Amino acid sequence: MVVKMETTLGMARKKLLSSVVYKNVAPILIFTVSLSVRLLYLFELYAKSPFRDYLYLDAFRYDSWAQSIAFGVKHAIETAFRAPLYPIFLAAIYKIFGHDLFMARLVQIFISALVCVMIYFIALKVFNRRIAILSSLLGAFYGPFFYWSGEILTVTLSVFLNLVMLLILLYAFDQPKKLYWLLGGVVLGLSGITRPDVLIFIPWVIALIFWMNKFKETKTTKKLRLVYSLCFLAGIFVVISPVTIRNYVTAKDFVLISSQGGINFYMGNNPDADGKTAQPPARVTTHGEFLDDAYLASVMLAEEAKGEHLKPSQVSRFWYAEGVKFILKQPGEWLKLMSRKFAYFWTGVEVTNNEDTYYFSRFSSMLKLLLWNQGVAFPFGIICPLAIVGMILSRKFWRRLLILYGFVFFYMISVVLFFVCGRYRLPLIPILLIFAGYTIHSCVERLKSRQYKLFTYCLVSVFVIGILANAGIGGATDRNRARAHLYGARAYETLKNYDLAIKEYSEAIKLVPDHVQSIHGLGIIYMDMGEYDLAEQTFKKVLGIDPYLAPAHFNLGSVFVAQGKYAEAINEYESALEIDPNYELAAAWSAVVYEKLELWDEALKKWERVLQINPDNQQAKSKIEEAKHGTE
Repeated sequence: MVVKMETTLGMARKKLLSSVVYKNVAPILIFTVSLSVRLLYLFELYAKSPFRDYLYLDAFRYDSWAQSIAFGVKHAIETAFRAPLYPIFLAAIYKIFGHDLFMARLVQIFISALVCVMIYFIALKVFNRRIAILSSLLGAFYGPFFYWSGEILTVTLSVFLNLVMLLILLYAFDQPKKLYWLLGGVVLGLSGITRPDVLIFIPWVIALIFWMNKFKETKTTKKLRLVYSLCFLAGIFVVISPVTIRNYVTAKDFVLISSQGGINFYMGNNPDADGKTAQPPARVTTHGEFLDDAYLASVMLAEEAKGEHLKPSQVSRFWYAEGVKFILKQPGEWLKLMSRKFAYFWTGVEVTNNEDTYYFSRFSSMLKLLLWNQGVAFPFGIICPLAIVGMILSRKFWRRLLILYGFVFFYMISVVLFFVCGRYRLPLIPILLIFAGYTIHSCVERLKSRQYKLFTYCLVSVFVIGILANAGIGGATDRNRARAHLYGARAYETLKNYDLAIKEYSEAIKLVPDHVQSIHGLGIIYMDMGEYDLAEQTFKKVLGIDPYLAPAHFNLGSVFVAQGKYAEAINEYESALEIDPNYELAAAWSAVVYEKLELWDEALKKWERVLQINPDNQQAKSKIEEAKHGTE
């Protein structure tokens, strides 16, 4: 009897397990395929790319912040300037695996594969299994997902959190429960402290909660709808409030999540804005790589204009006000700018605000196959028309799609209000892939049922919108391409591969002959190689273009030191200090040269200058004693 019961229970367990596996075989296969192709990309990246251990701009800053959280490494953190969740996420990985960029990328690859699974479940919820499989497979082979999952940036985490939030909210509207609304708010809050622009979506969700009786058969009382709204807001509050408190404690200022919004708004809305370039309003010289020039410029110029020290929130409000001034003074120009940004958002090209994204496909045959711009901007140049037609064709399901329609619209607004680039558009791609999947499925069904007229209308609509999407609007400029070569050169330089670094710098200079950063970088390589005559010529060329570049004066001075031209070296160091009075290295090296010349009084003055700049400089403290000894 016992044996029979155990056998029956065993068979029941097997049946249940097989049933679960069968129901989830599609998402399991989708995850497997998505992960496999992404792993191939990652391994290819590590085999061929010089960027595997070289980080720059935002990636460098996030990595530095994460190290400070994980290991207590001292870094200059811009208080309350950036949203904190991504550095915390990175810090958790570093805490477990050590400072390992491969593991960080591997975790992001897993999350990117889960994004495809989330696409499946959202499409299954609003449409059907076939469309769910089709859209998730589009996601599995969507080239930009590959690229951004390999970058140490917020975008992959942000995309995943947004999809989790949308899926929970779809269930909340379908089967209203307080827990669903609370969880939806929590995940939206997590997405908000990753990238705050998602907060623009909150009013739409609240509006849908109060309007749900208009599009749902099951009616809900006004009191219950109020409770759902409060649960949703409570979930958001629980996540965001600790960040706000942390900002108040560290910055002594009320900053909800980050104070970056003001300067970003101004960079996207000013008389010189092009709608896609994150160009700070002024150049600020920094000798470390961490501090953000946009942050430094925003603080420096705002405080100069106000004539007082400003808190982070005051700096942000200043730049919002400056952007609004431009809008009010030149409404016609602003409307033209907004129309350009709208076009950039929907163009097939992967718009960039720093470098040419397509440059990186040279390091991966997988990426080269799935991300290109030759006549047709693949893949978004294909996905965009399919998605737009899909949003129109699926209008008969508008009740269940309101949450997705709203997300597409409001997220687009959150990007276009500032400035447009490919990675800021990426959080919308999963939803657009679902609508693209619907279009493909609809066309196939109409062809099967011999509805040739409707099929033709559908095909023509896709073709017409596709022509507009692939008109080449927003493509990379020569300066964008030059910047990509610049970072490629610096990456090769860290690997001591000077031949390829020189080649990359030369490519950048060929594109933009006065590209100061590349010419300057070339001079540094010549100096490292001991080619001092070439280095001298190159740094003089830099100063011919920009005589106020303090690092170029400093490096030219260092070349003169190597050549034994001490008087010329002193002149260059003094020029660097005149341009940037806080240039610690220039002060220190001028002191060293004065010591070589046995001018002890001058050396003492320079070491004292070093201590004024940096009171913790131990070398200066010890050298001052030596300099004093030389004057006796």
